[in-house]
Amino acid sequence: MRPIAFSVFASLFVSACASPSPSKPTGSCEIEASSFGALNIGEGSRLAIPLTGALASRDDLTFASEGPISVVKEADRVLVYADYGSSDAATLKVSCARGETRMPVTIRKIAWSKVASWNSDNGGPPAREYGAWWLDDAADRLFVFGGFQYKPVQYTPSNDLWSFDLATKQWSAVKQVGDVPLSPGGRVAHGSMPNSMLFFGGIEKASNKTPPLLKNVDYTGDSATWSDAPFASSSPGSYTGSLIYDSRRKRWLSVCGAASDGYNCLVNAYSPTIGWSNVAVAAGDKPKGRDGFHYAYDDETDRVFIYAGQVGTQNLDMIGDTWALELGETPPRWVKLVDESTDPGKRRNGAYALDPIGRRLLVWGGTADGTHSLPGVQVLGLDRGRETWKLLDVPIEVPERCSGMGVYDAKRNQVYWGFGNNDAIFTDVWSMSL
Repeated sequence: MRPIAFSVFASLFVSACASPSPSKPTGSCEIEASSFGALNIGEGSRLAIPLTGALASRDDLTFASEGPISVVKEADRVLVYADYGSSDAATLKVSCARGETRMPVTIRKIAWSKVASWNSDNGGPPAREYGAWWLDDAADRLFVFGGFQYKPVQYTPSNDLWSFDLATKQWSAVKQVGDVPLSPGGRVAHGSMPNSMLFFGGIEKASNKTPPLLKNVDYTGDSATWSDAPFASSSPGSYTGSLIYDSRRKRWLSVCGAASDGYNCLVNAYSPTIGWSNVAVAAGDKPKGRDGFHYAYDDETDRVFIYAGQVGTQNLDMIGDTWALELGETPPRWVKLVDESTDPGKRRNGAYALDPIGRRLLVWGGTADGTHSLPGVQVLGLDRGRETWKLLDVPIEVPERCSGMGVYDAKRNQVYWGFGNNDAIFTDVWSMSL
């Protein structure tokens, strides 16, 4: 259910619950369930119902569930969580001194579908790994940039840019001007202006060094312009690390990664007006330095999450722990959420995406040994007290892989997955409807 639906639901709920009415039958809590129809929530997702206006003053209401959902009442909202693995109908029950009102809830199953597949010899982007991709601000185009390609040999660095039209399902090469970086393993985050991105880090293959690289890329129509971001020369080196937009503080963060001098889990902040600065964290346990990990910033809980990655130079030098960086504390503090000895286990280079509506981090595939891909999608709950992992099956027709890419589409409430490799290399895009 999209956020606008929450507000409609809340307004109807308030008007129906505002005050007792002699015309209402006893046992109804003055709520007409038929006014709402069936509430819809994605499998494993979360629905937030704000308690505002007259509804906020009703201290006689309690909420409960029936069927494959659970309910948590907070001071200003009610949270409804749908279980995984079920599409059965459920019921939200609202009780008061006069009785109980029952409202039906429908659970949507997670669904996969193939968006596109192509032969790179016939006009689409070549297969690749360690690339970067993003959706434009209107979520009408999917861009993929750079990474390592497989021709003429694996680990051939590239800096081509392609655009995928989500309406026509067609790829087109994007003309690039300016100083285009050749730096596989860099990360991207949305820039400060519409139709702009920041590209950060990556590796210079010839020297095997991580240069101080931070670029703006502005894209309009069928062209893109690259330029050095302010203070680019003082950027920390970072290979398959992270670039995160901290929306509460209007800054970008680099958290963990590999640099020319080894692995680290430093936290550095960037602002176009003041440049880069180290963010000191509280004393105590901290994650090991790593690259190839999976990450997200969650605005609601004001935390950066990181999971797994590679901590040494050998293929088996992997880790499987999960951490949260509490940015709302001064200084920020690392908290271990899941130990490395428990599920979902060690891996690097899975595809990953943040689902801000369903309140979860999704990780598809990856490898634990540098040779074999891991099955399924691992899902981490992001709400406090619900930070556990759940393994979801993937349809058999969707090939397992590592070094793929993922991105969330808020407009359509789905995740796009694609590229990567296993025994084969892949030129495809899949959607996972949430």
